[in-house]
Amino acid sequence: MRENLENLKEYALVTDSASDISREIAEKYNISVVPIYIHYNGKEFKDGVDIDSNRIYTLQKEKKAIFTSSSPSPHDFAQVYEKLLKEYKKIFSIHISSKLSAVIKSARIARGLIKAEKRIKIFDSLSGAMGTGFMVLTAARSILKKYSCDKILFLLNFLRDNIKMYGTIDTLKYLQRSGRVPAIASLISGILKIKPMLGIKNGIVEMIGIAV
Repeated sequence: MRENLENLKEYALVTDSASDISREIAEKYNISVVPIYIHYNGKEFKDGVDIDSNRIYTLQKEKKAIFTSSSPSPHDFAQVYEKLLKEYKKIFSIHISSKLSAVIKSARIARGLIKAEKRIKIFDSLSGAMGTGFMVLTAARSILKKYSCDKILFLLNFLRDNIKMYGTIDTLKYLQRSGRVPAIASLISGILKIKPMLGIKNGIVEMIGIAV
């Protein structure tokens, strides 16, 4: 990797599409978003490039579609990192919880492949969706304010310890179709009109209650 860093810009910012950073926000703050892969009907799509969440929800509702996902490859990350390191001294790479996805693993492999351990800070958000996205936005705004690397990492660690994510879903049927909950649980949920309340705790999605 290039060692003469004097004329390079300070920090670049990378995340994955599971952080729910919109294209507009990514362009505004110069965030590089590496897409995860969405698999449907024998085909592979890049999240946010070939297919978006609205299309996924429509297919689930209208066609009872079952989707699976997979992490970007180390090669995907290496391509992004190598390009950015020609312009920036360091990279903050902030991602979905390592307990929910292999994204962090791919990013770390890529960093090793291009021998850039000292220039790429990979941060495990232990969160997902806009929990991760808020950390990315905080880092982006901190970079604009010219905060130091240590201060940005301090803020990210603070957010990781304090961000709480909760939500409900109307039905378990899509999770049941994907094999993530038993059919009987989905059936009972539908009969009793129970909406499960989910949260992310220590990087893992857990059921924390029910809503009716």
